[in-house]
Amino acid sequence: MFHSEPGTAPRVEIIAAATFEDAVRVAPHHLLACGIPSSAVAGWAETERNACNVAIGPGTYLLTSRLEDLCRLLARPAGGNMSDIVFRTIKLYELTSETIDAFLRNELLSVSGDVRLPATDREHLNRARRLIVTRYAEKLTICQIARAAGIGRAKLIRGFRELYGCSVHEMISSRRLQVAATSLRATRQPVSRIAFESGYHSSAAFARAFAKHYGSSPSTFRNEG
Repeated sequence: MFHSEPGTAPRVEIIAAATFEDAVRVAPHHLLACGIPSSAVAGWAETERNACNVAIGPGTYLLTSRLEDLCRLLARPAGGNMSDIVFRTIKLYELTSETIDAFLRNELLSVSGDVRLPATDREHLNRARRLIVTRYAEKLTICQIARAAGIGRAKLIRGFRELYGCSVHEMISSRRLQVAATSLRATRQPVSRIAFESGYHSSAAFARAFAKHYGSSPSTFRNEG
């Protein structure tokens, strides 16, 4: 379901249902809705999760600027002629397919916080998030991230809590461990090398953080996969 209420950030909400009819019964009538068979999602997740480190699951996710524009376009009042119906159908498929593609590129993030933040703040915060996603292995500081994202330090810290429901450091740690977990299962590289490439300069610190997050040591996690 795609949300585009005035005063809030456009976003996609994913729900699980046995049939599309069941999903429609749950979805408010005023929301755009598009159904994808669970078997297709399961197959996609199985083949893509290890490679992309992303899995589609129930929840609410912020859209990219491009997807926001598509969502707002479809939220406008519909005309009754055939050309408008065809146009909106095509755009809805476009919105759905590009949303899935954005998951593959790790451009969407689950949001549990305030989606009423100004668009400019959300853009700066998303820029900071993308920096963490791509440069997680570097020794990132709050000041560096804030400067690169074009936002004040205090607003960055507060904004992450409000929008993403976590601190900046928690997101950095989560991203590093996420990448490390994928490498442990997908490669036979030494644990110490994976730790270093994931941004940890101490194998002991990596092992402690990994065990706290996943409930097992890196070696055990690899063997259980």
